[in-house]
Amino acid sequence: MNLELLISDWSGVISRDIDTVVWAKNEVRKLYGAKPLTKKEFCDGYANFEVDLVEDKELLWKQYKEFFKKAPIHPTTIPGSVQAIKSFHDKGVKVVVFSSHPQEFLDQEAKEYCVDQYIDLLQGSVNLDKSKVIEGFVDQFKFPKENIIYVGDTTVDIEAAKKAGVTAVAVTSGYHGEEIYGGYYKLEEAVPDLVVSDMADVFMIYRFML
Repeated sequence: MNLELLISDWSGVISRDIDTVVWAKNEVRKLYGAKPLTKKEFCDGYANFEVDLVEDKELLWKQYKEFFKKAPIHPTTIPGSVQAIKSFHDKGVKVVVFSSHPQEFLDQEAKEYCVDQYIDLLQGSVNLDKSKVIEGFVDQFKFPKENIIYVGDTTVDIEAAKKAGVTAVAVTSGYHGEEIYGGYYKLEEAVPDLVVSDMADVFMIYRFML
């Protein structure tokens, strides 16, 4: 394998934002009389978090973004993630990051973390089938699939990478990892090709293939 393209999720891989996200989501739930959820409850069913509130999803999205801005806890980098992204970039690997995280927040956080300069494509507000998005990047950059890895922190991420035909690397630093589940058994449900602690470990393993 000659690693040429690194595709990565943002939340739980580069940015630790779960406290901010859950706080903002729960503030939205309060508006509709819904009970707040614990972080584990949120992570167990985060893909369907808002289906029980109202039909106007655009309104929910707007309300969520307003609460996110007001959150008492600000997202921070996951230790070692920025240096790892820089190291991949410096070695000539193309770096793509995409996320459902709102584009304006993604841009702002990437600048705050001083990682934006090492990312070739930063795409937020993505609410499509992740496997289709990954396939789109494969077509765009035209590297062989065997030279592409996708790094994610949830079972949804891993399943998407495998469906797209690229190497699925799971990190335990995020939503389905150590902090919430006390291990990586949740991630193993999706049968990733590799499970590591964080993005720093991803670089330590793949640096010999650059």
